[in-house]
Amino acid sequence: MTLASETAGPVPLRGGCRCGAVRWQARGPFLLHYKCHCLDCQRTSGGGAVALSWLRTEGFAYTGTEPAAHTAASASGRPMTRRFCPQCGALVALDMAVPGLMAVSATGLEQPDAFAPDCEIWTSRARPWEPLLPGVTHFEEGFDNAWLRDRMRPRPLGA
Repeated sequence: MTLASETAGPVPLRGGCRCGAVRWQARGPFLLHYKCHCLDCQRTSGGGAVALSWLRTEGFAYTGTEPAAHTAASASGRPMTRRFCPQCGALVALDMAVPGLMAVSATGLEQPDAFAPDCEIWTSRARPWEPLLPGVTHFEEGFDNAWLRDRMRPRPLGA
């Protein structure tokens, strides 16, 4: 399977933490945007869900202060490393158990309006005070692998 990102030119992406100490840059485009309602994301964010965007690890680099890291089992049982600012505590990125892919916090994007969710996962854990988004795919637990293979595609900035 050839993804459009293999044929399209790289799109410069940038983001970071709340205070600006941790910064990152990457070659785009985004592959997938989603919201995660798992209990770990709720506890990490202090809210009902975390908004995340997948991109390739190739071409990704931290350009400011190196983030702190915490590794724990994800809701699926696989290890996940959360990277956050050691100064302001803002979530910056996730290193997932998927070789070559990572997720960045959509709230830390230089252009956060580029975030347009494709789906929401772990909706079985969603809080009643955070309604699910209409018009996107919902998964009661993690991603459906067949859906993910069919859906994952590069996302131009703002699309």
